[in-house]
Formats: sequence, C-alpha cells, structure tokens
Amino acid sequence: KPLFKNASLPSSTPSSVDNTEPTSAAGEKELPFISVQDIWLALGQGKNLQFLDIRSQEAFEKSHIPYSEHVPEEKLSTYIPKEKDAYTIIVFSLDQAETIQKVHETLKQSNIPHFFITGGILALEKEHYPLLSFGDPDSFSDRSKVTYFTAVEAKKYMDENTHTRFVFLDVRSTQEFAFAHVKDAKNIPLQAIEDQSSSLDRSTMFLVYGNTMLDAFQAAVRLSDLNFALVRAISDPPPDIEKAGIPIEKGASR
Repeated sequence: KPLFKNASLPSSTPSSVDNTEPTSAAGEKELPFISVQDIWLALGQGKNLQFLDIRSQEAFEKSHIPYSEHVPEEKLSTYIPKEKDAYTIIVFSLDQAETIQKVHETLKQSNIPHFFITGGILALEKEHYPLLSFGDPDSFSDRSKVTYFTAVEAKKYMDENTHTRFVFLDVRSTQEFAFAHVKDAKNIPLQAIEDQSSSLDRSTMFLVYGNTMLDAFQAAVRLSDLNFALVRAISDPPPDIEKAGIPIEKGASR
C-alpha cells in the first residue's frame, strides 16, 4: 500500500521534516514513514531519535523499545516531547492503521517532527529490533535470556569470588526491602528497572532476587533486554536465601 512508503530522515534540521513528505502521482501528500533499516542508519549517523509508542497500555507493557515513551493516541493532543530537537519515531500496531492519519495531523499541529515506522511493531519484531519484554515464562526466547543460581549456589559464588564485584539486586517493593533485605543489596522495584537502569554499573555482576522465582526471572529478562550481560536470577525466595547463610539486614531502610 502507498500508506507504507518509506521516507528517509532529512539531512537538515528537524523543522524540514514536513517539507519532505513524499507526494503521490496524484499530488496528494502521503504519511511520513521510515523503515527499521533506516532507523538503524539514522542512529548510526548520530541523529537524535526519540520513540513514541501509541499502542495500548497492555501492548506496551508486554513489549516495547527500551526507554520509549508511551502516550495513547487519544492523549497526543497534550503530548510534549522530552527533547525538542529530536525526531519522534511513532510505534503503532497495524490495527491502528486507519487512525494514524489523525495522529499525523495532531502531531503536525503541535509542530512535532515525526515519522511512522513502516509496518509498525510487527516490522520491529520481524527485523529483531531490540525490544524490552516484561518476561513471559512461556516464551522460549525469554527463558533463554536467564541463568539461575539457587540460594546455595549464590552463597558459594560469594565465598569463591571475594575479589569480584557483585551486588544483590532486590526487586521487591521499597516497603518489603525496608523490612528485611540481603546485606548491602540495592533496591529497584521490578516495574522501575527500565527507568532506573542508568544507576547500575554494567561491569558488576547482579544477583537478582524477589519474592518469587518469577519476580527474579522477569527482572533478569528486562536487564538482559537492556544489555546487562552479568546477571544471575536467584530461584529461591528470601527465607531460603537467609537459610543458605547469606547475611540479612532487618528493620533498616536503604
């Protein structure tokens, strides 16, 4: 369909985007689209891109481009980009294809330079563009991202790697962490991992635990999708971690 014609990013300033809209033979303006390949090219050229996801909240939470913004299409009229000098790349699902013309007009009225990804979210998945998964235990792909330690194995790792930098990462709530946690552990609740990942040192081994094995699994998946290579998910809950001889601090908030 002409709807999915590609439009490369202009080499000039973002304000020229509206002037680069491709025109059909009939003289009607088409929507500005960019392919996944051209996104890679633009990033390689150092262009400033920000990703705006207009899908449903449920779809966004299931899988999205790391650090992208989520704004449902009905709230775009009040959307203000975090970076005014960046190109906004729109992520959408194909069931929104009939409404993206309206999305285009809304963003254009707000003077927001933008492009739609050709093929939407399905194109990103097909081209294996890095996406952040919530951690689906039924997904073979997600399961392949995680390496486990039992509590006993974690204690053995601590004892045998006294000169290696490692940190226990507690992904429970701040209240649960304040009540009791592994000594010197760092607390980032599961839902905040993406937003707070910049505070983590990628050269550090992270031993991740939560209330359940699923919590640790989902945290490890998200860290893997954020390109953290040194991660082990502890398959045991906090009581078993304490039983394994790992020091626990109680009644102190960190």
